[in-house]
Parts: sequence; structure tokens; C-alpha cells
Amino acid sequence: TTGVDGAFRTGLASLYSALVMREGDSVKQGYERDAQREFHQLDPGRTAQESLRKLGRHLGAKPLATGRRRAVFEPDVVATLLALFTYAVSGKNLAEGTSRLEGKLGQKVASELITIVDDATLPHGLGSRPFDAEGTPAKRLVIVEEGVLRSFLHNSDTAARTGQANTGHAKRSYRSTLDVGTSNLLLLPGGGVTLDSGVLVTDLMGVHAGANPITGDVSVQAMGMELVGGEQRPVEDFAISFNLFELLERVEQVGADVEPVAGFSGFAYVPSLAVADLSFAGS
Repeated sequence: TTGVDGAFRTGLASLYSALVMREGDSVKQGYERDAQREFHQLDPGRTAQESLRKLGRHLGAKPLATGRRRAVFEPDVVATLLALFTYAVSGKNLAEGTSRLEGKLGQKVASELITIVDDATLPHGLGSRPFDAEGTPAKRLVIVEEGVLRSFLHNSDTAARTGQANTGHAKRSYRSTLDVGTSNLLLLPGGGVTLDSGVLVTDLMGVHAGANPITGDVSVQAMGMELVGGEQRPVEDFAISFNLFELLERVEQVGADVEPVAGFSGFAYVPSLAVADLSFAGS
């Protein structure tokens, strides 16, 4: 120990909405989650309405034909992709030799439209904190800057093992060993995404089983809306396949529509993304 003795109070309130909707023979199930710093900031009515909006648009969905198309990923989906990306920038995985980005510091790893930041000092951020699990002061860390890899995420152990700087990303609880984790993960917004063609991907299913965080290969079932001449038509029964690292290099548009997302890896604030020519397997 270095003699650090610190404490801070924090809170998190979550609300889940689960529903089933039917229209004729079309039946859909979905859920929505909200997370806030304070209980009184939760709005059940707003969460319920958002659940109805997101799920209701999928009623009457038709199978999507197989082919290569432009893809637009909604913020919820982008947050899932970023969660996979954090595996590659974890100092623990770098030290263990399982990071795809080993030896890539200072090199281009994504489109110049992509800037990824982890900011533990974000005002009112769901993952904000004064210091990490080892007492290292919190800070704003640029991970990817205009497509260039600037930093991995480190605690004191992974920093020593890799010869890199401790970035203050130690994570653990009373029942877990020392690890590395994010606080508030931000994908900075861009100039907007057009919805005139392609497929708006709204949901990915089975990501834990269908994605390899080491290689970046992803093949999962999805739901979405086919974009035809400015109209959105619900589609289903299709899978989408891509390599995450190649996808990030091919991003052609970044949205201005930043949304907070509480996911399986922590908290993210992300916009939508558009990528040309992805593989869709349908009917």
C-alpha cells in the first residue's frame, strides 16, 4: 500500500421497462432502461413512452433480403460496439497479450471521424468519481484521437507490467480482484447521420456469444429498419457480420445525437454511426 486513505459518496438509481406488443400476427418483446444519479430524476412515464416508441416501430416487420448494404447503428448499438472495443484498450489484456491493438500506440486504428474519451470528471456523469479503486486521481483520458490510438487503460499493476503510465482506471469491488474498467466512455459527436438509404440497426442479439473481443469478429442476429427514400420499414430475421476494427476504420458519418447508455460494461455517451457496405444475411 502507498498509504492512500480516501472515500466518497455516490449513488445510482435504475429503472427498467419490459413490454410485449402485438399487431395481428406480429408480436414483439422489448425493454428500456434509464439510469440517473438520484432516484427523483427517474421518469417512469418517459421511460414507458420510449419503450413503446422503440418497440412499436418493429410491429409488422418483414424479412430482410440477403445482401451488402450501408448500415446506420443507433446509439444503443454503438455502446455495445464500444464495450467490445474496450477489451482491446484494456491494459490488463495488453499485459496478457490478448489485445488486438498491441504495438499500435500512435498509429491510426479508426476513421479520423472517431474520437473516444473516458472522462471520470464528467459533470453529473453516471460513472464520475474523484479517484479510482487504488486512489489514483480521476482525469479525462483521450483513448483514440481522430482515429489515432493515444492510450490504453491502466491501473498501477498493468502500467508496471507494460511500462506505460497509470491512467487511473483501477476497478474492483469487495468481492473481486483488481481489474481495469472505464468510467464515462464518450464517443464524441460529429456532423450528423443521413437516414436516406441502407439499414438502421436498432438491436443486436446474442453479442456475448456472437462476438470475439480478441479478433473483433462479430456475427449476430439483429433487428432494424430498412431505409428507402427517407421512409423506414421494419425488417427482421437477419444477421449482420463484420470485423469491429475494420468497421471503425470505415465509419463514414458520426451523428450529433449523443445519448447516455448504461450497458454491460458501464456507462457510455454515444451518437449513431454510419458505415458503408456491410454484410446482411437474411431471406
